[in-house]
Amino acid sequence: MIRKDIQIYRCLAVVSVIIYHFNTEILPYGYLGVDLFFVISGYLITKQILNLRLENKFKLSNFYFRRFKRIFPSLISSSIFTLILGFYNLSLEHFYELLRGIKYSLLFIGNVFFSQTIDYFTIDAKRNLIINLWSLSVEEQFYLVFPLIILIGTKLKKIKFSSFVIICFLFSLIGLSEFFFIKLSISKVFFTFENYLFYSPFARSFQFLIGSLGATFDSNQFKKLKNLNKFFIILLLISFYFSINSL
Repeated sequence: MIRKDIQIYRCLAVVSVIIYHFNTEILPYGYLGVDLFFVISGYLITKQILNLRLENKFKLSNFYFRRFKRIFPSLISSSIFTLILGFYNLSLEHFYELLRGIKYSLLFIGNVFFSQTIDYFTIDAKRNLIINLWSLSVEEQFYLVFPLIILIGTKLKKIKFSSFVIICFLFSLIGLSEFFFIKLSISKVFFTFENYLFYSPFARSFQFLIGSLGATFDSNQFKKLKNLNKFFIILLLISFYFSINSL
């Protein structure tokens, strides 16, 4: 069943990013649509896995295959279209960079490639035809590990799953610290702390977990906890705050 409210949120996220790239003066913080999309993704995937677990139908191999089947065909077709477009409109140097970007995006490590070559908020990024694929790479990297975390959480008997997600969320905030960035030598991958905050799945995981936390509450609990919506709005605003301050 398609949820209209989720579709509206998705629409807002996508349209805000498009407007931002079209004209930053119209919507200067439109790139935050990516943050909103990560929250929505965390919610939907967690809800899906929990429902399948209740029905004893969840298989890790099926989850990964469905993700691949949903993402890869569209990624291939859009990449081919972009290559054709770039062949006739880009210089040889920029076309070569486009080829490299598509190669890494198909391997779902495009976020690493773009973090090392392009600042998202510069004019070069606006001329890049596929830079937005960085977010797809972050999403797929997160979902490579996330189902395993959910399976562990659902099998714990001494702690509620919602409490387990809260603990994961609190731990994920460590990924926003420069101390974490330095101690793990992540500069070898993302080069600068600012790029790490923007492009890294470690720095973005708390956004997915905000959505995941929302998925742990059923409709009856939402009715009982009237202030819960305010709680998630606050978490979303915190997410936006860190994204703005990563510039």
